[in-house]
Amino acid sequence: MKYRYIVFWGIFIAYFIFVHPCIIYYNTPHSSNNTPNGILALFFLASSFILWGIVLGFTLRPILKNGILAKRNFTYINQSGRRVQGFIQESKLLKTHQSGWVSREIIFEIINFSGQKIRHKMTINDTRPQESRFETGKVIYLKVDPDFKRNPYFFLEGSQSKVNPILLVIWFAFFAGVVAYYYYAYTTENGGLGWRFLELFHPLLLIPTCFIVFVGLIYFFIKVFVMGNKQLKNNCN
Repeated sequence: MKYRYIVFWGIFIAYFIFVHPCIIYYNTPHSSNNTPNGILALFFLASSFILWGIVLGFTLRPILKNGILAKRNFTYINQSGRRVQGFIQESKLLKTHQSGWVSREIIFEIINFSGQKIRHKMTINDTRPQESRFETGKVIYLKVDPDFKRNPYFFLEGSQSKVNPILLVIWFAFFAGVVAYYYYAYTTENGGLGWRFLELFHPLLLIPTCFIVFVGLIYFFIKVFVMGNKQLKNNCN
């Protein structure tokens, strides 16, 4: 149910970012020289490049951070990280998969680098559930980044890391789609006047602007109303 909710709102927001501006623009009459001033047209073109650069860079960053860079950091932590002992306080079976491995949620206690006991919750995939390695009361070992600066910061000893190329493929498809739309817009709308068809509300400018605004609002909402409430709750406790 949770994933259906996320998918629904993802499609809903994507519609207003990518589809709705095109529907409005291409159903509104336009002349072939919407921007008679050539310098202004170049300004709109440069602005669209900057906006799309922000969007493409923003979407690429987490893919690299949690993919290629995370794998590199994983290798470093596995080789040079500190080995920390933990004790499982709670263990809950989430799902048993057809191939035999299971998903578990564990809450474990460790002593941090400052000598304080802390508890942490983690979801793991156990490929050898018959060994009961992650039951309540069991001892586990973690590899921890000594500087705590490298994502994923820490992981269970013996874990393996692999890069999922699907998100990177999707990003390149997105990038190709942006380039293709520039080509389509120019070839169908220039009217022999170059980029003068660009105007303030053209999708090449409006779509990335909507993306930045929507993402900014979502980030603000999560930062203030979700993370802020959690921080307030922690302070109260």
